[in-house]
Amino acid sequence: MSGISRREMLTGSMAAGCGCLMGSVVASSDGAALIGGEQQGEVVFKKPYGGVKRLGEGVYAVVSTPFLSNGKIGDLTTHCNGGLVAGEDGVLAFDAYRTMEGAVWVGEVSMALFGRLPTHVACSHFHFDHIGGIAGFFDKAYVPEIIMTETTYRLALDHYAKVVVPEDGSVYGEHGLEKWGGQFVSPTNIVINEEEGLTVDLGGRVVRLTPMRGHTQSDLIAEVDDPAVTFSGDLVWNGIFPNFMSAIPSLYVRSVEKILERKNAIVIPGHGMDARADSMGMVSYGELQQLIEMEAKRDYKRGQAIDQAVSEFKIPKRLGYWKYFKPNFHEVAFKAWYRELAEK
Repeated sequence: MSGISRREMLTGSMAAGCGCLMGSVVASSDGAALIGGEQQGEVVFKKPYGGVKRLGEGVYAVVSTPFLSNGKIGDLTTHCNGGLVAGEDGVLAFDAYRTMEGAVWVGEVSMALFGRLPTHVACSHFHFDHIGGIAGFFDKAYVPEIIMTETTYRLALDHYAKVVVPEDGSVYGEHGLEKWGGQFVSPTNIVINEEEGLTVDLGGRVVRLTPMRGHTQSDLIAEVDDPAVTFSGDLVWNGIFPNFMSAIPSLYVRSVEKILERKNAIVIPGHGMDARADSMGMVSYGELQQLIEMEAKRDYKRGQAIDQAVSEFKIPKRLGYWKYFKPNFHEVAFKAWYRELAEK
């Protein structure tokens, strides 16, 4: 690994005072302008695609900044958010980002902060932007403990382990993650019992890993105390409209409510800015999930077509301004709800 220079550390520290990380802001009279500006911690490392923020002793958030100032999508090297939690005996990395390059950088940050690479990598769910970079945490013969639920591993195998033949008919194909800059890696610790949580003892620091469901069939969150921090994966989004592509919507909204009950905790969402669970941004996200549920159920009961329901769906200004990775995410959300309601 090339390591991180002192200059980069200093540049990152200076970035904390200039508001360099992306925020989703809307000007309105009811306080929604605060959404996205409620970040916690101090930026200590900075790259064009994201920053690392110190939240407390041994606890750091990796916050990606995938949007340019004009709202368009920019550098997706890390793409998602994650974090590093260190104890006396080990370091846990939460999530593994889109590309190996992104994970290599986070590994270099871990070396700079703690003098070691992550000893554990906990993957929140199977989507490519959260598991693609796992191999970036490897160094020669060194492999960390890689934690996934059994369901996440199965879904990752189904989606990304097979070789995809190129459309141009060429002989050489690539595995599903490679087209995004990632590489498929199997876990070394598969969580079989997804009804109970587990703990990782890092030496003087315990990380609680709790299986949940909603964004996908299996989602894993991580919680630490002192400081109180929740790494939520894509169960929580802040200022970026959530992706319902693989969702079980009724479980999604309930999991969000459960996470936000820990009101004193700093929440590191899967995408968007970190904020306290009781902040305006997080409260707005919870209300957005409830609004989607209410309107989808109402429209389905009326027999309204999905395209009409989507065209009539509007996010109230009081919930703030939301950015989108894809412009059809309203439709994706309503389709997920209609699909679940049709199965009941």
